[in-house]
Amino acid sequence: MIYQLPDGRTFETEEVSRVSSLRDLGLDESTIDKSVLAFTIKLKNGFSIQVMKYYHYNDWSEVVHEMKILRNEILSKVDKT
Repeated sequence: MIYQLPDGRTFETEEVSRVSSLRDLGLDESTIDKSVLAFTIKLKNGFSIQVMKYYHYNDWSEVVHEMKILRNEILSKVDKT
């Protein structure tokens, strides 16, 4: 099954070998006050897809919630294949 990420990138759920845990990567060097939350989707062919979302410290809990929902949705699709 083809899965489309919110940013438009797609991948085959059958090709997923691992989904990492959600991580706070800290401050983004290219911005003044934004940090990054991310997880990585590893594919069987050796490629990786990093799913990232920028946030301001005031929005941390909302972004963590959104990213957990997205990650869990991907995991549920992968488990069904």
